[in-house]
Amino acid sequence: MLHQRLYAASQPQSLPDAYFTSAEHAWPRDYFAEAKAVSLRWHPFSYWLGAKFTGRYINVDANGLRRTWHGGATGVSSSRPLRIFLFGGSAMWGYGAPDDDTIASALTRALAQAGVGARITNFGQFGYVSTQDTILFFEQLRGGQIPDIAIFYDGFNDTASAFQNGVAGISENEANRAREFNALNGEIPAKRRALYNYALGMFVGNLAIVRIARSALRRLCSACLGPRNWQTADWINFSEHPAQRTQTLSTAVVNAYLANIRLIEQAGRHLGCRTIFYWQPALYGRKHPSAFERKQMRDYVPGEEQFFLATWSAARQAANDPALPAGQRPVYLQDVLPQDMPCFIDTAHISGACNEVVGRRIAADVTHLIALAHLSSPAAPFASKPR
Repeated sequence: MLHQRLYAASQPQSLPDAYFTSAEHAWPRDYFAEAKAVSLRWHPFSYWLGAKFTGRYINVDANGLRRTWHGGATGVSSSRPLRIFLFGGSAMWGYGAPDDDTIASALTRALAQAGVGARITNFGQFGYVSTQDTILFFEQLRGGQIPDIAIFYDGFNDTASAFQNGVAGISENEANRAREFNALNGEIPAKRRALYNYALGMFVGNLAIVRIARSALRRLCSACLGPRNWQTADWINFSEHPAQRTQTLSTAVVNAYLANIRLIEQAGRHLGCRTIFYWQPALYGRKHPSAFERKQMRDYVPGEEQFFLATWSAARQAANDPALPAGQRPVYLQDVLPQDMPCFIDTAHISGACNEVVGRRIAADVTHLIALAHLSSPAAPFASKPR
């Protein structure tokens, strides 16, 4: 499945040519060995956060947040630096890059150079769709953690989830959670037994090379060896034909995303928090892909590129739609990356050098937002808000 390949966090079979834009070529192999050890932990409502991790290239604190260059502080003297929260999936988290080369770190450096006093927190998490960002953002607001600026960087995971599930607006792997729902539910034993049968099938299925294992499974649960179509069972209300990924589904992906934008922007405006939304770049649609990037596109499943291109087209239309309020219009970043150098290490994630490009673009928008707010100093706080 798409999500399993994308978040395997294992070393690529060949070194992405995007890394050869760096002065040091040896670190990626060690990085991916370290990335493979990164894990997640359960978190209410949004499902998961990163588990604490300490390494040479990757560090995640006890709150599940990735380390940012200089602690996320720009180092500019200020009575109260701006609080900037960043949300998104693994591209915002910084998969494929060390701590100091993430988008959050690039933004911190760029704002420091611009003389903006700020403290930046990277809330990016592996696999998050925009609805999970929304939930995590509202959780911060509920706890009284109200930033001056909240930045959202999404698009790929929303699209990947819809391609995977055949329905827009849900997180990846929802079928797994539907199966897990009754794991400890003693009130509905039939559901519990079905889950155990499925788990048994998965376990023994992995030992298929051992003839006796399959023989034992056939005696214990013959149905486990037959075809399993969970999407037609009562685990979750998926669309009847998930393989039919049409223009309508691409539009539904963007509409669900825009609905989240509206909720975030309106809540933020009420509390004095400014918001900026970005539709992230993807390898699909890149005008001049490198040899490695072209191979990445060839390796993915039939229909995937067409679906992503259709969704990106719908996102571009939304970004240019004058009917949308300016504060609820996403910034379309597909064309922001340089065309004369390789950027992508897979279809979603880019190198540290290209994260720097994105971070500087976001920094330009932040400084412009500060100017529009008519602040007397870039380091002065925004309008007062409840704390």
